[in-house]
Formats: sequence, C-alpha cells, structure tokens
Amino acid sequence: MDVALDEELTALEAARATATRSRELAQDRIVRAFRSQLEGAGPGPSDADVQSFARFALVEKALQKEVHGLAELIGLERLAEAPETVQ
Repeated sequence: MDVALDEELTALEAARATATRSRELAQDRIVRAFRSQLEGAGPGPSDADVQSFARFALVEKALQKEVHGLAELIGLERLAEAPETVQ
C-alpha cells in the first residue's frame, strides 16, 4: 500500500472517530435534556443542541464516505464493506 494513502486513511479514520465521539456527546446531551423535561426538572434540548447534533452527524457521514472511498481505492475490503454507523 502506498505510504501517503495509508497516512491519509489513518488521518481520515481519526477524524471520523472524533466526529463520532462529538456526535455521540451531542446526542447524549439531547437525551439528557429530554429526560429532564419528561421528569419536569428542566427544558428540553435547545435548538443549538439539535443543530450541533445534526452538523456532527453530517460531518461523521461525510468522513465515513471518504474512508470507504479511499479504502475501496487501495483495496482494503474490511473498511470498504464496513456497515455504516450513521443512519
């Protein structure tokens, strides 16, 4: 495998992992806010929380596509065929 492509794939995977963690944190904030609202202890999630979640999900999805595309290009079937995590 080409060293430059390997480094690019590593960087893309790291960026995707960061985006996934960010999306999960935003999702947790939304869930906690809804739970608090249902328990009568606070408001639901803010528009900013929901918008942040959506942005993180879009970035995660875009990076996932980049990883899959590069994996196909260099023949890493385990990544190219990996199931998508963002719905």
